Amino acid sequence: VSLRVYKGGNNSFCIQDHIPSTIDEISLYKNGASKLRMGSTYSQIEIYRLLGEPVLSTVSNGVVALAYRGVTLRFAADIKDGKWSAGRLFSIVVRNQGDFTLGEEIYVGMNVSELLLVYPMFDECNYQSSFKNVDGEFTLSFEFDDFGNVTRIDLGESVG
Repeated sequence: VSLRVYKGGNNSFCIQDHIPSTIDEISLYKNGASKLRMGSTYSQIEIYRLLGEPVLSTVSNGVVALAYRGVTLRFAADIKDGKWSAGRLFSIVVRNQGDFTLGEEIYVGMNVSELLLVYPMFDECNYQSSFKNVDGEFTLSFEFDDFGNVTRIDLGESVG
């Protein structure tokens, strides 16, 4: 947190209070239980055991995308003959209300006022933030409908 006081016009003083937009690490939860951590490597068998069989699975150019009802996961994987055995989780998109949340408190359908109770600085940083763990640096962003309800949550690896 940084605080800067400077003299403004008309003999007034202005306070600029900058709150950092970094957050603690966020994991994918299913039905209230922590399941996956960003940047970690998981086997295909482990993913299916933790989350079940995906509705749709695509394998292309070193990326495995697994779509479940309400969430899409992307893994960087070694692909041989169109098959993969393990991959590193680098992207989560939560797009519908349902079983999946990020952390225990972030979910599609929550109102912006609820989000600001969890992360009060988000309105100052365009509803985007980042965090680091031992596996990399990741960004978190939100999309809202006209009523201020979260319609989509993107969590992905920072590039560059």
